[in-house]
Amino acid sequence: MRERLHMEREFQILLREFDNPQDAKKAAAAKAAAAKAAAQAKAARAKELAAAQKLAKELQPFFKQVLSRQIKTGGAKITYGPAIGGKVTLAVVADGDFEKASEAEAKRLAAQLQKKALKFTPDVVQRKLIAFYKAQGESLPSRLSVVDEKTRLTPDEDAAVFSIARMLTIALAKKEAADVDGFYSPSTKTISLRESSITAGVIAHEMTHAYAHPNWSDFIYLMQVRGMKETDKLNEGMTSRLSGLVIDAWFAKQSGGTMPSTGYGPDYIAIADDFIKDIGQEAAFTAFFGGFVDFTDNDKPEDFLLIGRAKKKWKWKWR
Repeated sequence: MRERLHMEREFQILLREFDNPQDAKKAAAAKAAAAKAAAQAKAARAKELAAAQKLAKELQPFFKQVLSRQIKTGGAKITYGPAIGGKVTLAVVADGDFEKASEAEAKRLAAQLQKKALKFTPDVVQRKLIAFYKAQGESLPSRLSVVDEKTRLTPDEDAAVFSIARMLTIALAKKEAADVDGFYSPSTKTISLRESSITAGVIAHEMTHAYAHPNWSDFIYLMQVRGMKETDKLNEGMTSRLSGLVIDAWFAKQSGGTMPSTGYGPDYIAIADDFIKDIGQEAAFTAFFGGFVDFTDNDKPEDFLLIGRAKKKWKWKWR
């Protein structure tokens, strides 16, 4: 009986607290304040996006101006790649949401690992499959005697070959998110910018990624899988070097201010400069923007690379 009366009293207290007009007013005020803050943040991001879009549009002609080559003496100029100077899609991401956005992009990249590996490194995939079946005391199924782009893997086979690589891709993105001010997504064709770090340098850097030819990305991916060193430094170093040329031209037309950084430091740019010195500006720029990289015709592509329109022979030098 006492226990029942005690429970009834507790219930009545809860009802009184729930019905208290002051508490209801506080809850309503808090809800209204949160809605107002969210609306203000949304309006601020819209303003930042408009400013970023204006800046990107301002940079477009400088890309075309700086990253073009003359066909012949006195002739017209054409860009080093078909995408240079084109319109780009931008998105502004709140600082608190940037890590989540970076992780989502990493998951998109991770989902493409099987497709890329079957295309560029089928021998590596097959070796891992042999090891997978050997660990189970089984022979490789006859359908996997040849592995190529048409091969279809079972969920277990996919997990055995790619699960660790996918986890590492996502983990690395989460780790680096704090140090990144923007990224370009080849899947969504969108440049995402950290709200608090939008500068001409960041935008130019990501626009350069957007203008890079897919073959360049495949080239970097293949060298990574082949165990070559400095792949990220070459990719980001080239992006920083090229976007830096654009920013130099753009900044020369400004009335003052501070030269914006295009991202990565001198050790990255040094790798890019080494690459450009080895094969020449024409070959390096057309490889990056035009996709003129031939790396599919040899069992050891790192030793027999053909770079640029003129197919200049080059061996990956960082081992």
